[in-house]
Amino acid sequence: MSFRHWAASSCRALFALAACAPALAGEPHNLVLLVPEALPAASVEHGATPTLARLRAEGAYFINSYSGFPRLVTSEPSVPPTHLDVQALLRAADAAEYSIALNLRPRPTSPGSTERSLETALPKFKESNRPFVAVYHLEARAPPRVVDEALATIEELLKEQGLYESTNIIVSAQSGLSTIWKESRTSRSLKPMYVGKPREKLPPGFLAIDLATALQEDIPSLSLFDPDDDNRIVDWGLGEHPKRGNAIIASDPVDPYVKIEAKGGHSLIYLPDHLSKREARHLALVLVEVLLMQDYVSGLFVDEGQVGSVRGALSMKHIGWHGGAGTRLPAIAVNFVSVSMGCERPTACTAVIADTPLEDGQEIPGAFSRADTWSFLAARGPDFQSRLISRPPASPADIVRTIGRLLRLEVGPERASDSRLLLESLRGNEGKEAPRVRKDVVVSKASDGLMTEVHLQWVGSTRYFVAAGAPGWTVGVPHRDEAVGWRFWKWEWPRPRSFTIEITPD
Repeated sequence: MSFRHWAASSCRALFALAACAPALAGEPHNLVLLVPEALPAASVEHGATPTLARLRAEGAYFINSYSGFPRLVTSEPSVPPTHLDVQALLRAADAAEYSIALNLRPRPTSPGSTERSLETALPKFKESNRPFVAVYHLEARAPPRVVDEALATIEELLKEQGLYESTNIIVSAQSGLSTIWKESRTSRSLKPMYVGKPREKLPPGFLAIDLATALQEDIPSLSLFDPDDDNRIVDWGLGEHPKRGNAIIASDPVDPYVKIEAKGGHSLIYLPDHLSKREARHLALVLVEVLLMQDYVSGLFVDEGQVGSVRGALSMKHIGWHGGAGTRLPAIAVNFVSVSMGCERPTACTAVIADTPLEDGQEIPGAFSRADTWSFLAARGPDFQSRLISRPPASPADIVRTIGRLLRLEVGPERASDSRLLLESLRGNEGKEAPRVRKDVVVSKASDGLMTEVHLQWVGSTRYFVAAGAPGWTVGVPHRDEAVGWRFWKWEWPRPRSFTIEITPD
């Protein structure tokens, strides 16, 4: 089956192996790309992940790595969207008439399995005496130990075939992670109105409950419906809540007045299409006023095409959301508070308020903090410099484009602002001056002291998303004196309770 036929029926390539056509200036080297869905850079340690730590030490370590701009997707919040476009790489290889084999794992999943694996493929490719590239994609939230074991297995297989020294190995994680934290002093979801004692932790759908409570004061006919439970009415006064955080606020669920999609570390708010811009703006301003009263909100983003500019909020274009091509933008995106739990490196112990059915203390991607954008990125092999700490920004999109360069393929995002070649990490560039890096901060107009900021870095025309949120209320967005605080409270966020993680030999 050709790649074109396969690509039409599959939304994502998990694994791929391609033999590279000889280039005019010599053949490309072998390449293995290991893609964990989520691997925070701060989680790689010599004791817990020795193989990853050695790769980082021996090769080129991109210490200033970024996972990419937040992606506007409808997938489950526990699965981070892909920033590393493996399919673009495979399409380019197919266009260049490279041979491609799919669905390869480091080893067969069971003894005697006929499943194709890197273990069975490597001897054949060694015999063919042609370069290859293998892409191994790990599932969401695989623990760092599992990623380390996968890399160790891949290295062992390469060494068994005598291919280790001639193979570039790249580990490029899609995302970082934060620890879920479910506390608030303002949310009505913690205060059932009629019966029962107050909740101790924010339930799924706390954002929808707070919005519905406020809107019902002016429109008593509104109810809260759960789209994940056959649009059943949710009586939060009796302690009920939307199962997954998603909700519809309406008199009739088939005609939503407000729709909320919970994405974990952030949530999306949609307004009806039939509203005029004036009506949409009025409703958005009401919602924003409610949101600014909540202690778990750290930054708001609006689609100015729908609702115009709003004080305290920034346009969604500053987080890379432009709509178009069949993509419907939400009217408002809500970023939730994130804080450090007090360790020496804040990104190694970041807790985030999250609207999710996952439990307090579990981990989740999707926040706009530096803990989520700082993903692990390192490479070693014949084309990369040894023992290099590369300090300019780098991203998975850069890796795809750089791989294309190594394989003599034209691959990468169309816009120059989306990626660049990581030439400073390649052999032959030793001693050359590193690219200049420019820092940038976009700040909204203040609303009662609340501002939303987006922190960026630039290398030439390529921009990198650092973090976004309210100053001092998102890890990676430092406090500033002119941000006077939030409306009526003058207290500092309490630190989350400590979470104990036990690591055992098995």
